Amino acid sequence: MKFLIIFLLLLLLIAIESKKDKATKKKEGTKQEATKKKEAVKEKVAKKKDDTKEKATELKEDIKKKSVKKEEGSKKKTKKNPHFAFDGRSEWGDKSLKKCFEPDPLKEDYLCYKYFRNYEVVYLDPVDTNPIIMIYRRLIPKEFIDEFLLDVEYKQKRKAEKKQEEDFIAKYMTSRRVANETIIVHKARKGVARVFNRIQSLIPMLNFELSGPWQVLSYKEGGHHAPHYDYITYSSPDQYSRVTRKEGNRFVTFAITLKAADIGGETVFVLSNHTVTLEAGDALLFTNIDKNMRPAPGAAHAECPVQKGEKITATLWLRPRGQELFYSHPQEEGLFAFDIEKLVTPNMKWYFKSPIYDFYIYQQMMMESFAQQFAQQEAAKKKKNPFF
Repeated sequence: MKFLIIFLLLLLLIAIESKKDKATKKKEGTKQEATKKKEAVKEKVAKKKDDTKEKATELKEDIKKKSVKKEEGSKKKTKKNPHFAFDGRSEWGDKSLKKCFEPDPLKEDYLCYKYFRNYEVVYLDPVDTNPIIMIYRRLIPKEFIDEFLLDVEYKQKRKAEKKQEEDFIAKYMTSRRVANETIIVHKARKGVARVFNRIQSLIPMLNFELSGPWQVLSYKEGGHHAPHYDYITYSSPDQYSRVTRKEGNRFVTFAITLKAADIGGETVFVLSNHTVTLEAGDALLFTNIDKNMRPAPGAAHAECPVQKGEKITATLWLRPRGQELFYSHPQEEGLFAFDIEKLVTPNMKWYFKSPIYDFYIYQQMMMESFAQQFAQQEAAKKKKNPFF
């Protein structure tokens, strides 16, 4: 009996172990099947990813090809037309208009500068020294420009433009300048004030508080401004405005480009042989008079006709009185008219410490320049337009 019981127990143990083996084999089989399924799914996913990547690369290549074609087409389209017809073309001379289409190359010693002001970098392109012609690159950020343009649109809708002191030449300007004009005070609205405060903080050697209001000009297709001086000429001393008598004639022109034209719209200095191309956010600065308060010949400039798109500028004019830069001219003849270093490397330690700063001398110089200007005006009546 004992042997029989032991035999039966052994049989039970063998049966239990065989069941365990079968269960483990089933588990292993299911695991293997699951892994195979996972691997198959992974392979399918990888194939799909590869297919999508290939499609994406193909699409990118197609887009690049299309963009290249568009760029090539746009380049072909953006070629300036030297025979472009626009109102007021007769006001231009052939030599002046040619500079819009065939600009002179840069000089070999052309250098760019930068300085730091209020933890920001200010980039400068000095184009000329006598008269001073300078470009401030990327001076105004895009968001500032957008706010400025919104303020201008608001001003245009209200139609609250103020009269200029030069209203007597309005009819003359219609043929020489084809543009829409808006006048707005320095800090009339938030966007305009932000731009004004920015230029005053980044260009400390110029007192923009003493400048006139913003003159915003919009040049649409065919818009232009024929060769001219920003220096205001009068037929007789009796016509001098109150501002000109008190502050002097226009000394510095400071023009910000709010929007650049797609084709055309360059600024040409017709006697200095410079063609300046500006992007939105750039600012152009140049002096209009010499140290004797006579008009600087090299400051004669023009706005090239816009062939495509729109060009919008915002301009401030600064008079000599109260401007440190005006009193910074050297005493020696033949040197630079004004100290350009005050703009390239501004140092407030030397603010209003220039050699000449005497209001009596300033008044005497202004009266002499008025008399000389009147004599030149009388003599110029018999001469032809110098820009032809």
